[in-house]
Amino acid sequence: MKKTIPILLCIFLFMSTNAQIKVEKSKEVIVVLGRKYFIHSVKKGETLHSISNVYEVSQDQVILINNEEVKNLKSDDILKIPIIDKNYKKISSIEITFTEYVVGKKESLYSIAKRHNVTEQDIIKYNPKVAKGVKKKQILKIPVFNQIEIKAEDDFFIYHQVKQGETINSIIKKYNITKKQLVLMNPETEKKLEVGKVLSIPKKELTELEFLIISGNESQIPDLINVDPLYFTDPSCKPCSEFMYSENKVFKVALLIPFFVDLNYTKSFNVIEEPDKLNYYKNSELFFHFYEGALLAVNEMRRLGLSIDLHVYDTQNDSATVANIFSKYEMKNMDLIIGPIYSNNIDIVANFANENRINVVLPVSKKTEHLKENPFLFQVNPSNNMLIKNTTEYFTDYYDSSLVVIHGSKEKEMELLEVYRKNLINTFFQNTDLDTIALKDVMYNKDGMKGVRGALKKEQSNIVFIPSTNEVFVSNVLNQLNTLVSIEKYKITVYGMPAWEAFNDLELVFFENLDIHYPSPSYIDDKDWQVEKFNTDFRTTFNGEPSVFSYQGYDVTLYFLTALKRYGKYFQFCISDKDMEPSPQGLSLKFDFKRVDKHGGFENNGGYLLHFDKKLDLKKLEK
Repeated sequence: MKKTIPILLCIFLFMSTNAQIKVEKSKEVIVVLGRKYFIHSVKKGETLHSISNVYEVSQDQVILINNEEVKNLKSDDILKIPIIDKNYKKISSIEITFTEYVVGKKESLYSIAKRHNVTEQDIIKYNPKVAKGVKKKQILKIPVFNQIEIKAEDDFFIYHQVKQGETINSIIKKYNITKKQLVLMNPETEKKLEVGKVLSIPKKELTELEFLIISGNESQIPDLINVDPLYFTDPSCKPCSEFMYSENKVFKVALLIPFFVDLNYTKSFNVIEEPDKLNYYKNSELFFHFYEGALLAVNEMRRLGLSIDLHVYDTQNDSATVANIFSKYEMKNMDLIIGPIYSNNIDIVANFANENRINVVLPVSKKTEHLKENPFLFQVNPSNNMLIKNTTEYFTDYYDSSLVVIHGSKEKEMELLEVYRKNLINTFFQNTDLDTIALKDVMYNKDGMKGVRGALKKEQSNIVFIPSTNEVFVSNVLNQLNTLVSIEKYKITVYGMPAWEAFNDLELVFFENLDIHYPSPSYIDDKDWQVEKFNTDFRTTFNGEPSVFSYQGYDVTLYFLTALKRYGKYFQFCISDKDMEPSPQGLSLKFDFKRVDKHGGFENNGGYLLHFDKKLDLKKLEK
């Protein structure tokens, strides 16, 4: 299938709030590259000024999106009008419009300027022939200066207001773009840079297709809508700022968990007489904990006024069972699906979600391949690559340290090494003035401690990465590094992998002497009042202690139910890490969802970097 830039077209059915104004807001909205626009069909007598006023945008913004031709509007012209997201910081600008004035008897340039609250030079600028005076019945263009506010930035652009003394070169240097990119989005700068003018600065280099779409030239792209996998229409879709939840709306939510009910039932015989012999089948106890946390989140959202019709299914970690669940008619009417847990059942659910346009939340899987080409999937658990990327963002203060990677010869470790190397270099180049970075590579199975000693600096801080998930290998390397620190007084800080969190045989002295850090998708602060409240509610409701899965079940369910309440079924086009609701910070998880590609689903970019302090208390590092 041919690929194009994603377009979501949503038909909005709502009453205009501007009935008393000649121009009426459109009933159609299109989302291009994640940016929302009203689609306005020009009626006879409408002007660029009157249209801009109704939509509360500047004429410059409308011209930018629709090309210069819109200055001479004709009936039935189609305009894209950007929808202003009020969450963004705004900057002020001056918009100039004009009125016509017929010079009266005995009027002077001074009296006309005073009447219209402008200067004589303002009038002369737009009417050069009156520099030596005005004549009776002469028609003048009188400028009207309107103070407006526009967004300082959005998903694709930074909006820069030109200041006195700025030049093309100073602007492109400030934003690290080329002159070609600047002129591409701001054609007027090719001739002159006008003080006060607001420029659109692309946050990234736009492809030719992206530029054609953003600049309003979709007509040059054949069959754009027909081949776009993100295109669909739905009358329930609303602009992010206009969705209002009503308690009359009941959201249908499906929860898919491998409870193994039948197998656990057989293990529950005589449990009343001998409760100590309760033995769950496989890992199902963890999933019951997830479910209990989810139930507390559902109860919390119901208390806040959200109407939820919850459907719970036992997947049994069986593909045939999952397929049977999704053959049920009720599934096509779901507004949200949470699960499945195991990745071997994801394909069935992912295909169903894509065909029926239902958002699916994957709470445990780390395999990002399911996210490609499927815009309705949310992966909560960050991949190892993402956690490594987040880890390297902490390293800009270590530019003068010795950076060493110690690894084995396994293929997986070599892959992780390359991820470390790539992200580390990118982080340094973006945040420091260094042109190069020395990352020393030690293959421990081959070079041994001799190679490690050769890479470390005795009188300098050493940052050591160990991209291994093999506990025996890691324990052996840490033991050798601990000897260097405790006996030979080397200064070493170790960074490891998320899997280290589950290691059982690492000695405490390693954490004390080597200041071991590792990335993790979750962190629970037992002293946090919200965690304490959850613990109390959990114990009261279920007469037991919560586990990590209990917190995750609560966080995931609360986040996505809040998204439904705030933005509706298609919340994926609205949620932002700048939102207060849904909150990006849960009891154990941090949420920062971003698409893996232009047509794909969302991976959680949130996570923590953890280490043990001198008291051996586990702490999270703050950036």
